[in-house]
Amino acid sequence: MNSKDKISFHQFLAIATISLFSPATRQLPRAAVKLAGNAAWLAPVAALIPCILLCTLFIKFVSTRRENEGLADIFLRCLGPFFGRIVIFIFAAWTIFYAGFIVRSGAERLLSTVYDIDNLPMFVLVIAFAAIPVMLGKLTPLARMAEIFLPILVGAIILIFFSSIQDVQIKNLLPVSRFDAKNILLAAMPVINTISPWVYITFLYGGVIGNGKEISMTARRIGFGVVAILMLLITNIGILGVGLIEKLQFPFFIMIKDISIFNVLERIEAVIIGMWVITDFIFFASLLMSGGEIIRVGLGHGNRKLINILCSVAAVIFALTIGRTLVDYTVLSEVIVPIINAAILFGLLPMVCLICILRNKGKKDKKGIDKGGEEVVY
Repeated sequence: MNSKDKISFHQFLAIATISLFSPATRQLPRAAVKLAGNAAWLAPVAALIPCILLCTLFIKFVSTRRENEGLADIFLRCLGPFFGRIVIFIFAAWTIFYAGFIVRSGAERLLSTVYDIDNLPMFVLVIAFAAIPVMLGKLTPLARMAEIFLPILVGAIILIFFSSIQDVQIKNLLPVSRFDAKNILLAAMPVINTISPWVYITFLYGGVIGNGKEISMTARRIGFGVVAILMLLITNIGILGVGLIEKLQFPFFIMIKDISIFNVLERIEAVIIGMWVITDFIFFASLLMSGGEIIRVGLGHGNRKLINILCSVAAVIFALTIGRTLVDYTVLSEVIVPIINAAILFGLLPMVCLICILRNKGKKDKKGIDKGGEEVVY
């Protein structure tokens, strides 16, 4: 990437953090409750260590890159031009599809909770076209936007938690016994799935300026994200109960409709709708930019704006054609997308990284040192 389009690692984390709240508020309460019942609020606790380990190890792997390299560049160089391109184009296809899914989900939430009209294409196009000017430009405006809105988002979550905690019913959260341990571990999987933004936007890592503190900063930010998810689940399950959550499509929105802020401010769903739109907007734009960067690397560096336009068109087509009915969308949102996400996070990605490490180790064993007498990293 151009040196003028570089962002700090702190800004990178801002994009990743604000993006994870898109899947967290959309599908997590229902998904966790279906697996663990009233004990689902403990799922973030079970997911904390795996989330930190997965993200820190992954960031450590990417941090050993050469200057201006992103994840796609590393894969292409370590795996070779043939297999490397196959792998990165798989990631590109999924990233663009996922971007379309995010737009489709955003439109569905607006139609189901706010607007009593049946015009899905209009909402898809509005959300998509709002993000396209951002992803056609530089990475820095998106990063600054994430930096600005993240404190607002965090403040809204904290305010909602402390305003609704008084309505939490302990009987909806307890009892929890040792026999629930297996289901809690299963419910941790959807929580871990919410960290997928960290993986996908790492393809933009060529535009990130490292500071030597990436591991500790990532661990702290993951810890914050898991705590925020814990707060979300405690209030959702504690107020609505398992039975009602399983019946509702978007339980988080239903929960906040009856919340009053310290008995002064009521009907704060407009704040939540704004939060939804912002998280979806930033996640969608970052996914499109990631997909465009992957394709650009695979093609040997083409016209970035043209590639991003083609990626956005493909994402909009996906959004308009997938999950046409509510039943199809539910299956897509709760079954197909989470399974593919998990397969990438715990299957394809670790396998490819391990192959890159082993191939790199073999090259270092053969070469030893470079011409300047320094150890070869990659």
